[in-house]
Amino acid sequence: MLQSMHNLFRSKYFLILITLIFIQQLVGSVSIVFLSQASEMAKAQNPEILTPLIFFFLTLIMPYIPGSAALVFLKKWENDILNKTIKYFTEIN
Repeated sequence: MLQSMHNLFRSKYFLILITLIFIQQLVGSVSIVFLSQASEMAKAQNPEILTPLIFFFLTLIMPYIPGSAALVFLKKWENDILNKTIKYFTEIN
């Protein structure tokens, strides 16, 4: 049982999926940094506030790219598991 569970997560699609989810979360976390920089600049009335605001809005949009790719690799992982299961059952019968 444990070996079959281990085989589920040994797929290249699973590793790509986890990496993309990590990147998505990382980009979302970085947006807080840009927001805090913009807040500090707004308090100081710094005219350079536009740069962190642009990066903040970009980091609000950017997580959709790895998120969409993660959904593709989730389906590929599901299909890979299904193919392995069918292959296993046809070999034992």
